[in-house]
Parts: sequence; structure tokens; C-alpha cells
Amino acid sequence: MKYAKFWNSKFKKLDEEIRKLNIEDNVSLIEELRKVKIICSAIDDILSVLNRHNYYKLEEHIKNDFNDIFKAMNFNEIPSLKIKDIKNNISLENYDYILHELNDVSHSNAKRYTAVITLNKYYEKDSIKSLIKFVTQEIRRRKYYRNKKLENIHIDRDADVVWLYIANDTFDVKVTNWICKSMWVSADLLKEYRPLPLKSNDNVDDIEIEWNDSYGSYRELYKKFEGSKESVLLSVDSITSKLIEHGNLAIEIFGNYKNKSITEDELIKIITEKYEEVDNLYNSASEIELSPNDIKSYVDDCYNLISIVHEMYRNYISVNKGLSTAQNRAWLFEKAIKDFTKLKFVIEHEREKIR
Repeated sequence: MKYAKFWNSKFKKLDEEIRKLNIEDNVSLIEELRKVKIICSAIDDILSVLNRHNYYKLEEHIKNDFNDIFKAMNFNEIPSLKIKDIKNNISLENYDYILHELNDVSHSNAKRYTAVITLNKYYEKDSIKSLIKFVTQEIRRRKYYRNKKLENIHIDRDADVVWLYIANDTFDVKVTNWICKSMWVSADLLKEYRPLPLKSNDNVDDIEIEWNDSYGSYRELYKKFEGSKESVLLSVDSITSKLIEHGNLAIEIFGNYKNKSITEDELIKIITEKYEEVDNLYNSASEIELSPNDIKSYVDDCYNLISIVHEMYRNYISVNKGLSTAQNRAWLFEKAIKDFTKLKFVIEHEREKIR
């Protein structure tokens, strides 16, 4: 309520000032008013998104040496994690790695973590195996939970299962080309709660390891498809802007249908005539080069919007008419409108930050 009241008050005050000054032709002030209005209408959704995220407490930041913070700030070089403690008879090494991502995938009967590890330097297989052993032990002791219910169930317990995904860098993470995967399962975990085994071809103690024998060739192949920031943005922006126009047009046509200016058959006819162009744009998006990491979030959002617009049209083309009811088609379209409107705002905001 505090945030909603703040932005509503800001909108009213700005609107009143513009009217008092009689400067409706002042583009910058009108644009500012438009932005505040968008925030007012979206404040509930914004707060909903924030409430769904499980942000780290200070203790968790300390546990991962603030690597999550460095990653979020796009540091070119993240300070190395130097091991100071020796537990469970693991020999001392200064492993140079980053805990890139930690996920709680527990359920009520088993505490389980997955972790993505990126290496800051080249390691031979034997060293990676030692690192896997160390990191597995470290992850086992974590006290991170994705919700309060799981925290109450598993509080003060070590993990029952730990999966590690080892990558050389964030490019490997982006294309999910792992050097290897590993899985450790507690011997005390009941059989019915044990996960399926890896297709392992190695192990270290009781940890299964699955080496990716095609890692080098896959990396070379993926690298060929990585584009420059400029070329990817040029392609993505072009396709996205055209599909935004198609999305706006579809919403306008659907509005005419909802207010009974046109029949559903007329709506389907118009949409079907436009679908080929939308479908071609959608397919051409799959041919865009892989994006560099610094614009990946923006590009992913653009791809999501492209898919939403394509789905808008696909639901109302004539060949699909018999696959659902008019009520279902309308419900799906209205949901797409909501998703489209939200994402369009996010994309516009993100694009302004890219230089």
C-alpha cells in the first residue's frame, strides 16, 4: 500500500502541475507522466514479482563470498574463492572457481541441491575430481531453502543429494555445455527417494561423474554461432519491433471483436491473412546468432515476446478454429495480451540501458 500510494500521489501531483501550467505540448513532461502512469498500473505486478523471489540473507552472501553480488554487477573478474577450512579429510588446495548458481530442489523427503560451478583457470581431470569432492562437501552443508516450508522440514540437516554442473566459463553455462556433471547421494537416503543415476563414466569416492567427451567439439561449434553484440542487437531489434507492431494490431482487431464491431469469423480471416508474415518473422528469430552474455537477458525477453505474438496469431488462424471453443480462444488471447503488455514494458526499459 505504501508503494501504491506513493506512485498514485506522484501521478496526481504531476498531472495537476501540467494542467495548471497549461503545457500539454511539453513532450518531456508528458512522457514523464506516461511513465509514472505505467508504474501505477503495474505496481501490483511489480510487487508480486518481488515477493516471489527468495533473496539472500547476509549470511548467505557471506557463505558464497559475495560471488552472487559480483555476478549481478557484471564484474569482468570475480575475486577468487580461497579455501581456508579443511573438513572431512579433504586436502588443502586453492581452488580457483566460482559458485555461479545454487538451487534448492528439495522435497519433503529429501534435501537436494544443484550447483553450477565455473572455473577461473584450466584444470586437469584429476584436479577437477578433487574440486568436485571438495565442493560437494561444501554444498552439502548449505542452509539455503527456496521457501519457509522446506526450511522448517530440513533445518540443520546436511543435504541428501548434491548435483554439480562444471563449466569453464559463462559461455558454457549459456549453452549448457558442461565439462562434466556429478551426483552424490547419501547412503542413508531411502531407496524410494533416491534419484536416477547419472550415465557415469568415472567417480571419486562415492560421487558419480559423467564426463562430456564431446565438450571441446561442442564448444567450438557453439562459438561459431556466437554473434557480436552489434549484429545480434540489429537482428533482434528489427524482428522484435515488427512483431510488436503485429501484436498491437492483433490487440486492436481483438478489441473490435470484443465490442462486436466484427464477428469472430471476420477476426479469424484478418488474423489468417497476417499470419504468414508473423510466422516468417518468428522462424527467422531462430536463425539469429547466439547473444553475448551482457545482452542475454534482454535478448531472452525479446524471444519470449516474439513467441507470445506468434501464439496470439496461431490461436486465431482458420486451420485451428475447430481445435478449441470461442471461449477458450478468447481466454488465451486475453492472457497473451497481458503477457505481451508486461513484457513490452520490460523490453523498452531494458533496451534503454544497453549502449
